Amino acid sequence: MPQQTPPRVLLVSMHTSPVDQPGSGDAGGMNVYVLHLARSLSQRGWAVDMATLDRDASHPAGVSATSLSDGLRLLSVAVPGAATASKEQLPEFAVEFGRALASFYNDDAAAPCLVHAHYWLSGVAAREVCEALKIPLMLTLHTSAAVKNLRAGPGENPEPVSRERAEQELVASSCTLVVNTPAEADHMVELYGASRDRIRVIPPGVDPEIFYPAVKSASPAGSAAPCESSTPVASSSEAREARPFTVLCAGRMQPLKGPQILVAAMGLLRQQHPDCAVRLILAGVGSPDFLAELHRLVDEYRVADVVEFQGPCHPTNWPI
Repeated sequence: MPQQTPPRVLLVSMHTSPVDQPGSGDAGGMNVYVLHLARSLSQRGWAVDMATLDRDASHPAGVSATSLSDGLRLLSVAVPGAATASKEQLPEFAVEFGRALASFYNDDAAAPCLVHAHYWLSGVAAREVCEALKIPLMLTLHTSAAVKNLRAGPGENPEPVSRERAEQELVASSCTLVVNTPAEADHMVELYGASRDRIRVIPPGVDPEIFYPAVKSASPAGSAAPCESSTPVASSSEAREARPFTVLCAGRMQPLKGPQILVAAMGLLRQQHPDCAVRLILAGVGSPDFLAELHRLVDEYRVADVVEFQGPCHPTNWPI
C-alpha cells in the first residue's frame, strides 16, 4: 500500500462516539480520551479518522464521513440492526462493523497505516480492518474483564467469558498495548500473558486550556488598597470559611464509581461534625434505578440540603 502524506491513523470507538457529551449514556472518560488524542495527533500533522457506530436507524448501511476540523474526520458506521442494540448486544455486530470500515477504505491511497482500537469491542472490529488492509493494530482496553471480575463487589454481575477470551486474543495479536499505569501493565502481563516489551505506559494528560489554577486579580490601577477602604474586607481565611468545602463527582452515575459512598460520607460528616460546612455535587446521569437509589440514600442520611444533583456538564463550566 503506498504511503500517503500526511500519514493517516484510524481510532476506533465503536460503542460510544468520541463527540458525545461525557456523562450521558455510555459517554465518559474514554470519549474524552479518544477525542483529545485525535485532536492532538491532527495538530501534529497526522490525518486522523475516528470511527463509531451510527445510532440513527434510518440511515442506510455503510460509512459516512464528517469533517470535524482540518485533518480530522468522524466516520459513522451504519450496520443493519445495530443502531438500536444495547451495549450487551453489540458483540454480534463488531465483525460486520469492522468489515464495513475495511470496505470504506478499499485500496484508497488515503487508507490508514495504523489502527488504534479503544475498548475490546472496538478491538474486535479493528482486527477486521487490520487483516484486510494488512496494517498493525494498537490496543487500549481502558477496562478489562479479568480485572473487573477480580475486583467485583458483592452483587455485581461478572463480565462474560466471551469478553475475556476476546481480550486475550486481542492482547496477543496487537503490535502495541497502551495502558495508563504500571499497575495496569502488570495486570496485562499477569492476567493476559502480554509481552511486557510490547506494552507502553502512557498516563492520560490534563488539558491546560480547561484545567488551570485560578489567577488572583490585582486591584485596578488607582483603586484603593484593601487597608484604605472604608468597607470592611474579609480576609482570605474568612472567605474560605464562609464557602463550604465542595466535593464534585463528575461522570456517569454508576455503583462502581462510588457516588453512593460519597452520599454516605456526607451523612457521617453531618452526624459526627454537624458544624462542618461541606456540599456534594453529583454531575452526570445514570440508570433510573440507580438514581432513585441515590435519592433514597440522600433522604436516609438527611443530607438533601447539601447534596445537589446535576446533569452532564460541559468541562469548561464545572459547578464549583
